[in-house]
Amino acid sequence: MRRFFGLALLSVLAAALPAQTDKPDAKAAYDALQAEFSAADKDFRAAMAKLTETDEWKAALEAKDRAKLDALRANVKPVDRVAFMKRAMELAGSYQGDGRVPFYNWVAMTSSDKDLAIQAVEALRKDHVASPALVELLERGMMVGRVVGAEKGAEFLQAVIEQNPDSQAKAWAMYWTAMPKTRAKDATPEQREQAQQMLAEAAKLAAGTILADRIAAPEFEKNSLQIGKPVPDIEGEDIDGVKFKLSDYHGKVVVLDFWGFW
Repeated sequence: MRRFFGLALLSVLAAALPAQTDKPDAKAAYDALQAEFSAADKDFRAAMAKLTETDEWKAALEAKDRAKLDALRANVKPVDRVAFMKRAMELAGSYQGDGRVPFYNWVAMTSSDKDLAIQAVEALRKDHVASPALVELLERGMMVGRVVGAEKGAEFLQAVIEQNPDSQAKAWAMYWTAMPKTRAKDATPEQREQAQQMLAEAAKLAAGTILADRIAAPEFEKNSLQIGKPVPDIEGEDIDGVKFKLSDYHGKVVVLDFWGFW
């Protein structure tokens, strides 16, 4: 009887092992989902680009026929973003520990479904507030408040400040907590002073990073970018890869065109 029970137990374990072995780790699963989403988005963009080159589209555009444009656009199936976000949430639930964080970060940052985004932020606050992987979301921390509301967003940031040991995560949380107080018209002098102290501490934690530069920017603008002051030198490369300095054009008229994709 014991031998039979032992063999039966081994059979059950053997059947379970392939499922455990075949399951990709959280990072691999996340990377695969991202790759699939990127491919779908690329296909959609390519299909739209092809559509806009057709004579039918150009004629409707020339005629400003919105109904026709909408009808043509309807033939190109867009990426089902909500379906991808739901899959991300399901995948997050199938893993343990901080392996869930990238999935939740992605949903919180990009989901068009507000309920899913709120679920993601709440899961991060409840179970992963001390994770260093939160930096990816905190770099866009302004979005947290937009997703869950100002009050819950502030609670999330405060929890990160108090519980997250990672200097970058803490610094970003301090930055997004303090900045609104420095700009609020109804802030008291004491609140502004506390906010400035928090920003100073965040700058120390973020030394050598773009966040430290962002915190220092207002003071730099005040001291160096006023009318009548010498223009700070700029170094870079032109479109041909040739290195240059702004000072190379001293005495000439120079137009600086700041642009980007937002």
